[in-house]
Amino acid sequence: MIALELNTAQIAEIMGRLPYFQELGNAEISRLAEGAQEIVLKKREILFNEGDPADALFTVVSGSLKLSIGHSRNQEKVIDIVSRGQCFGEIPMFLQGPCPSTAQAIEDSYLLAIKRNVLMQALDHNCLLAGKMMAGVCRRMHTLIKDIDNCHLRSSAQRLASYLLQHRPDMHARHYDVVLPGSKHDVAGILGLSRETLSRTLHQLEEENIIRVTGPHIRILDVEKLQTYNGWQRLERCADAKTN
Repeated sequence: MIALELNTAQIAEIMGRLPYFQELGNAEISRLAEGAQEIVLKKREILFNEGDPADALFTVVSGSLKLSIGHSRNQEKVIDIVSRGQCFGEIPMFLQGPCPSTAQAIEDSYLLAIKRNVLMQALDHNCLLAGKMMAGVCRRMHTLIKDIDNCHLRSSAQRLASYLLQHRPDMHARHYDVVLPGSKHDVAGILGLSRETLSRTLHQLEEENIIRVTGPHIRILDVEKLQTYNGWQRLERCADAKTN
């Protein structure tokens, strides 16, 4: 792990280009930048381990990392993949407890780390930032609940269908593209599947002309067929009926 020696103005410029901070004023960004540090990770390099002290919020500038549990026990379970513009580490930072997961780069990555004391001071003066962080925590909790539901109650095809539908840009999109954020092994871990089962399920959906797979790129060809795997089509019709 390499910490770059950038000045506050350079870090503030980087932060201002990230979606998470774009609505903040220059003064707020500058205050955060004063307590931020840019970190460079090589592919497979670990940022922190499960159980390490948590004292910072991390924002991905470029690249991607996987968050997993059981890494040190060789029983890794990937719980999330974070990529450009996403933040992580806020829950243990607020609780001032140990990191609940291990963060490892799955490609060369560049991060900003904002220390807890600096962030807490900024939250005291900016309700917008506090709201964004609360929304981020809620989204992560919602995703984890859906992942638990997927892993324990659904078939491999239903899990994959649900995952692809979560990336639908809006309820009216009939065709769209999904780029797998990590390797098939990592994505399979999120879905509670083996890599081989994920590959077979992708092939199954491709044979049914529901998707087209080109490397990590997946083109959704038929949303309605994809929805039938987990009951989304019926739910969407009910929602449409209520609004008409």
